[in-house]
Amino acid sequence: MAALIVVITVLTVVGGAASAPAGAGTPTGPGITLGPDSVVVDAADRGEAIRVVAAPERVSSARALHCVFLDVPSIGAPLGSLWIPRRPVDAMLYQLWCWRGGDSSTAVAGTPRLVVYDRRDPVPGLIDAWDLAREASRRLLLPAPRLALSPAGDQVVGVDTWLALTSPTRLDPVTASVTLQAGAVWSTAIPRFSHVEWDLGDGTRLRCTTDIDRVFDPARPQAPPPACRHVYTTAAAARVVTARPVWTVDWRSSADPVARPYGTVSRAGSVTVAVIELQSLIR
Repeated sequence: MAALIVVITVLTVVGGAASAPAGAGTPTGPGITLGPDSVVVDAADRGEAIRVVAAPERVSSARALHCVFLDVPSIGAPLGSLWIPRRPVDAMLYQLWCWRGGDSSTAVAGTPRLVVYDRRDPVPGLIDAWDLAREASRRLLLPAPRLALSPAGDQVVGVDTWLALTSPTRLDPVTASVTLQAGAVWSTAIPRFSHVEWDLGDGTRLRCTTDIDRVFDPARPQAPPPACRHVYTTAAAARVVTARPVWTVDWRSSADPVARPYGTVSRAGSVTVAVIELQSLIR
């Protein structure tokens, strides 16, 4: 007999690549509500979760919070006795069951319990400021790096290669920040540019904090070289040059409005260049 397949609604709040979700929730307070946009769909066999079919990379963390909304049991029946997960509807009464990580057999403190579903605060009292800070950091929209090498095109053995980014790096912390809110709890992630990490493709790695956007100006041929540069010593048909701008992230929350260090986020971009020797051009 074919196994019974039902659909469960699982709320997952974890970190990952910074990108905005489709269909963000209704804004309330200082930021975006963790509402239906944060719900992923799982499949279940006979009431037991068997596989994640949306955002699987987001549920591996031991800190990941998963919640299901179950029908309200009849009088006298224990909470959790009706394992028929539902897609919640505002203002309807459900029994809420939550767990962290992959162990759905152990409910987190405070569940199961009866709740009236509110998309503005889907799991009241269970999402903490740190959960929201991780998710806000994941949603930061940071520009992809655009690399500019001088000289443009082929690089030359023994000649300075200037390394620059023409994409924005020093972002407005107000407009670039992301705030998420669940009920009365909110957190804000604030990116601040730190440095650029370069991999020159020949084993050389550089960390540049100044002169990160200086390109060669033919009108000023005698201008001093930037601090961010490299000299290739051997020719090569192809070198993959990778730049990774790094931003430090501060976070503040309803629990602590003072900005504190959270971690770092980065983006990477690459170009492939040939490295030639000048004597090969003079024959």
